[in-house]
Amino acid sequence: MSFILGSSQNWRSAALREHTKILAMLDLSPRLGVAQVSEVRLRIEACRLFNLGIGLTDAQLIASIFLNPPTLLWTRDKALRRSPELLAFTLL
Repeated sequence: MSFILGSSQNWRSAALREHTKILAMLDLSPRLGVAQVSEVRLRIEACRLFNLGIGLTDAQLIASIFLNPPTLLWTRDKALRRSPELLAFTLL
């Protein structure tokens, strides 16, 4: 099982204190397939991701989650946290 970190702002304070440890952990994290622009556009249409208050980067995270099951999403972004309820993907 993999997970995707949402906004980098979520761990900014920890990164300042323990940046070396966090960078090492990121180096060890599994690599996931990234959704291409065409896949993101299809996901935006299929899941009606427009007018949810999320941007293209968030839409790409969502599309990448669908390409890499059973990937989990960890985020504190309020708009992005609302979208999984509509899309039924797992939020960590």
